[in-house]
Amino acid sequence: MSGTGRVLNPNATLTVLRHDDNAVVMKGAVGDLSKTVFMLDYPLFERLVYNLVVNFDVFGNVSHQLLTRVYMDMIRMEAEELFLAFLPSEERLSYRRAWYRGLLAQAKMAYLFPTVGSAEPTGVKFNEDNHTKKQFVQKVLFFHQNETVRGEWDFINWKNLEVPDSMQGQWKVQGLNKELRKIAAVKAEASSPFSQFFPDLALLNVKTAKGLKIYSLIHNKEHENISWILGESLRMDPENDTLTVREGVWGSYPNMIFNVKENELPAFVIQVRGMKSAADYQNLVSRYGLRRSNAKFWSFYDDMHVAMRKSDPVNFGYLDLTRYELK
Repeated sequence: MSGTGRVLNPNATLTVLRHDDNAVVMKGAVGDLSKTVFMLDYPLFERLVYNLVVNFDVFGNVSHQLLTRVYMDMIRMEAEELFLAFLPSEERLSYRRAWYRGLLAQAKMAYLFPTVGSAEPTGVKFNEDNHTKKQFVQKVLFFHQNETVRGEWDFINWKNLEVPDSMQGQWKVQGLNKELRKIAAVKAEASSPFSQFFPDLALLNVKTAKGLKIYSLIHNKEHENISWILGESLRMDPENDTLTVREGVWGSYPNMIFNVKENELPAFVIQVRGMKSAADYQNLVSRYGLRRSNAKFWSFYDDMHVAMRKSDPVNFGYLDLTRYELK
């Protein structure tokens, strides 16, 4: 903490993106307002580290792997409860029910993880617009953290997350960000289902006059709950899927690479927003995608790595293509 009470630790706010056994951690608040938030105090953080790092055996038996997963579930739920403790007591249960939908999930939470201290008041002041989760996150990010902790302004993805009026002078969406913002953080409802058809991670190469700019198109898969290890496909909520768009390569296993020229980006965005089916996605791939059968596949692959090494030589590494689309 600084003398003014503002957090200066660059690891105080982290964004974690995960697809199955592939995860990436970003410093700062990346993407739009998330469904849930982990609030970690030191005891919870210490238990998490010992469970997932210190005592974890990569070659352990099934029992070890299962117990690690179960214990991590408990830590996650405690961290969520700690976050809810900052919200008004009358709203905590409704938020938790929204995070854990389904009869089995509700029963599990009621009997195995009942609320504790749910009637205790919060010391945080809120206005009357009822979006208390959003209000609290914005208070923390914009009034208790500086840019070192919060990260750079996410001009592409922040939509539900709103910059305060006092900081609007810093909010300028322009250039490529303005176009890419049209496909970021858009729920895949009936009128805009395009995010449902994207793979876990697609990379978008934009060829500009100043060189190659690479963006990650990350598919956020909504769940009714994540209370169980098995049967994940039965608990998906695809109508609430979204895309997070972030400059840079955020993931080691791309599923598809798209190549566009800077002046083609508006047409790419229009075609993405018009997607209504898996066939439409394949049309997008046919027009802009880099299929394995492309004669220039490896030259494009090499050009990407040259750009990646130039932009971030410390964290540079070669992309793993074992999960790349075969079609």
